[in-house]
Amino acid sequence: MGGQKFIQVDISPQEADSNVRIDAPVVGDIGSCVSALLAGIGPGWARPPAEWLSAIAERKNKNIAKMAETLAKDPVPMNFHSALNVVRDIVKANPDALLVNEGANALDFTRSIVDMYKPRKRLDVGTWGIMGIGMGFSVAAAVVSGQQVIAIEGDSALASPAWKSRPSAATTCRCAWWSSTTTASIAAPTSIRAAARTWRPPCSSRARATTS
Repeated sequence: MGGQKFIQVDISPQEADSNVRIDAPVVGDIGSCVSALLAGIGPGWARPPAEWLSAIAERKNKNIAKMAETLAKDPVPMNFHSALNVVRDIVKANPDALLVNEGANALDFTRSIVDMYKPRKRLDVGTWGIMGIGMGFSVAAAVVSGQQVIAIEGDSALASPAWKSRPSAATTCRCAWWSSTTTASIAAPTSIRAAARTWRPPCSSRARATTS
């Protein structure tokens, strides 16, 4: 690597230096750490060149416009983008819901499409891409938090642990599960949109699980 140096902000000190050398590990939540860093920098910090900022803003706006165009499509059968566009709206309307996400394409697409509005609400496979934790995460998150849980699972991520998790979920929480391959191949976009309109918070901690 070149002469660049890295600052890593993480709530877990064990994550420092796990991928690359970290010259300044900062342990804490991102909000308070960035606030402290900004206060330490002060008003006299040299601003980056205007040309560089303009180039970054132009690329950002171009990417946002391209993604908006893709998400506006409503293909039949639906694909990752059209399905996750619905999930994106659900998360925006329910910022307290916890989002559980794992898989390959299902993980990558969700990370780039579905925005989060509150900290510590996204549970995914993390740095090392450990597969098979999604259903356990979903049930545990619902039981511990009492909040809505949305689980977006790739086909392999869902298939291997699903038979163990479903009986537990049915007696402990209400989760909306979406399997990328199964649902996208047989359902029209209107199907998941209709499900989204009827999705409500659990009436009790022992509400019935809803599966796609």
